[in-house]
Amino acid sequence: MVPRTWTDTQISVYGEGLVVEYTLQPSSEIETYAGMTEHGIFISFNGNLRQIHRFGGHEYDAANAPGDIFLVPANTPSFHYWEAEVADESLCFYVKPNLLQQVALENDCLHPDRIELRPILQARDPQIEAIATLFRTEMSNGELGGKLYAESLANLFLLHLLRQYCTQPLRIKTYEGGLSTPKLQQAIDYIQAHLDQKLSLEEIAQHLNLSVYHFCDLFKQSTGIAPYKYVLQQRVERAKQLLKDEERTIVDIALECGFANQTHLNKHFRKVTGMTPKTYRNR
Repeated sequence: MVPRTWTDTQISVYGEGLVVEYTLQPSSEIETYAGMTEHGIFISFNGNLRQIHRFGGHEYDAANAPGDIFLVPANTPSFHYWEAEVADESLCFYVKPNLLQQVALENDCLHPDRIELRPILQARDPQIEAIATLFRTEMSNGELGGKLYAESLANLFLLHLLRQYCTQPLRIKTYEGGLSTPKLQQAIDYIQAHLDQKLSLEEIAQHLNLSVYHFCDLFKQSTGIAPYKYVLQQRVERAKQLLKDEERTIVDIALECGFANQTHLNKHFRKVTGMTPKTYRNR
């Protein structure tokens, strides 16, 4: 991975397979003669900054607009320069090719070993912009959404790359009808048994012998909500039960329910119930 010394916040999803960096970049110049070992997707939240990008046999030299994206495939030599009177606020996605191949394989794409991304020299993509904005909010809030939420965003992002930016069109298999009743109960039992732990979509999906994408899709069809939202709801429900025991501290309850800390519990408890845990206990 190319060293990036200006990182403000970083989050790793699926180990080191996907790294998301929220950066504040001063005027800079970067050249990679052999290219990066990862696919790089960059989106700027600022506008009217002169930028020069050269890769894939093309050049962009102009002021950017907020939301412009650039996609540099792995192992593509590139040159980047930007002028910024104030630090340029951007989000950078670094995707290892083997992770993209793994997602393609899990979703029954033909020839997952031949996955290649197209170089994109300045484009607008509302879905990537929306996902990037949600990641930025999550990272600036100290990742209060938790690991499941970050994985959900990452899953949407990786599937979008496969659908929209591969050199060869891909067909991703779809399923309808939701999880079978035994599979749904199996998922719910697993979640309930591990609420106090750092649950991941990958762990739950593997328990059901499904890919992450199909688990998320089928679970939502069955329950009407995404897995990460269901887990948060169940953690709040468990917290409501534990709050009846006045000898338990709210800090301990937060940890017993799988929240990172009391602040994390307060945020989601208020979102579900409209009140803080302390107010709920003292009703």
